[in-house]
Amino acid sequence: MGFSCAPPRVWTSPGSRGASCRGAIAAARGRVPGRGLQGEATAAAVGAPPGAWDWGTASGFTGAVPKGNATKEFIESLQLKPGQVVYKCPKCCSIKPDRAHHCSVCKRCIRKMDHHCPWVNNCVGENNQKYFVLFTMYIALISLHALIMVGFHFLHCFEEDWTKCSSFSPPTTVILLILLCFEGLLFLIFTSVMFGTQVHSICTDETGIEQLKKEERRWAKKTKWMNMKAVFGHPFSLGWASPFATPDQGKADPYQYVV
Repeated sequence: MGFSCAPPRVWTSPGSRGASCRGAIAAARGRVPGRGLQGEATAAAVGAPPGAWDWGTASGFTGAVPKGNATKEFIESLQLKPGQVVYKCPKCCSIKPDRAHHCSVCKRCIRKMDHHCPWVNNCVGENNQKYFVLFTMYIALISLHALIMVGFHFLHCFEEDWTKCSSFSPPTTVILLILLCFEGLLFLIFTSVMFGTQVHSICTDETGIEQLKKEERRWAKKTKWMNMKAVFGHPFSLGWASPFATPDQGKADPYQYVV
């Protein structure tokens, strides 16, 4: 089901008299618990306190913004403060929140989009960054475990007769161990680098796209620990290491608000 989208436009709420501002404030109905955007700098830019607007259908697993919601009727129903600006994505006709980017592969806007990962066939964004970090970490640990097991097997075969340490012939055993070692090392390096870049991105509160585009920082600067809690949940718990635990924000983050 397709839809047309008009050229890019910027709507200002009544009473703004055409005032412009740096940043975008957008809203929709419904609440996404604990998945707020870092928009305090944007709120300050329009002279309004951080809002408590909620994103209803934007509760996609990646933080996807619903397509086609950028209509005049819908924006008028948001009851924005005077001077607040709403940006529309010309590609997917959606209200574009601050720090959201349009993914040409997914064909939708993703809140705090870091990158599109072809290995998981999805975007890494605001709502699923924790799970992607754990995914890379556990793959790296499994690869390290495989390398250690290969090393012990090599030592066992050197100490024993090669014909007794495996059900395969000695040449086949050596080839299989070398291939397994190469595969484990390849995955260990790749996932370790991805894990490191993701943790660095979280600590600096700057996504991969924002780093590549060298975008000007318009959001409040927080400590590394608070950035980690914003992704993995507050307070610190064993749930940080569990891919089955949904991040719990706990007490309200004074630097964060839900839109």
